[in-house]
Amino acid sequence: MLEPSKPDTSDELQTDNGDSQSTRTPESLWRNAWWLAPMLAIPLLIGGYFVVLRSGTDQSTAELNVAIGKTLAKKGEWNRAMDRFEKALRIDPRHVEAHFHLGYAWERLGRADKALTHYNEALSSDPDNAEGHAYLGSLLSGQGELDQAAEHFERAAQIEPANALAHFNLGSLREQQGKPEQAIAEYQEAVRIQPDFLDGHKNLGSLLATQERIPEAVAHFEQALRIDPNDATAREKLAQTRALLKQP
Repeated sequence: MLEPSKPDTSDELQTDNGDSQSTRTPESLWRNAWWLAPMLAIPLLIGGYFVVLRSGTDQSTAELNVAIGKTLAKKGEWNRAMDRFEKALRIDPRHVEAHFHLGYAWERLGRADKALTHYNEALSSDPDNAEGHAYLGSLLSGQGELDQAAEHFERAAQIEPANALAHFNLGSLREQQGKPEQAIAEYQEAVRIQPDFLDGHKNLGSLLATQERIPEAVAHFEQALRIDPNDATAREKLAQTRALLKQP
């Protein structure tokens, strides 16, 4: 049986005078240099390792700067805290937490414009961040932009339905908008979620009193005093509201 002829893989060419001449094509060079492939891959793999390592180190450094900044902010050292948040953002320009805290620092220093920029930057990276919507809602509420603030407080409550503060903020805003029934509903939800929410009980008691729902108001002021027996505002409001019960 005849075997099929195989292609000539020789790298030599016969000349007219019978001498052989080397014909090294790129393909033949690569076939003969197969053993170089693993050696060439080693630097690439090592380089990739260092890229990954450096990236991880940078992210850790950004997180460390944010952590230090938060500690400084709690001490009221706003300028030093802001320097840390800015360092984190130079490493990771889309670091959500750094933007939020830097925005809050600017807000505390009276620069609402810069605060707004950082809050929006953070939410563009993480649109479902409830805390971010709460920050932005508070800022807008302080500027009198109640409708825009309401959108952000509503979004925060939708993202985290069990967040008492989100409902409290929305209740406070509804009260500012002159919507007492909606405000009462949000305050009630806040204290249902967090029964020891002192400000929730105080705000709810005050609003119920204005709506002439006196027994309910008394109950919330009493609860506020059980939470903090030394709260002067709750004690005063309770006395005033109890007096209304005695009126004919």
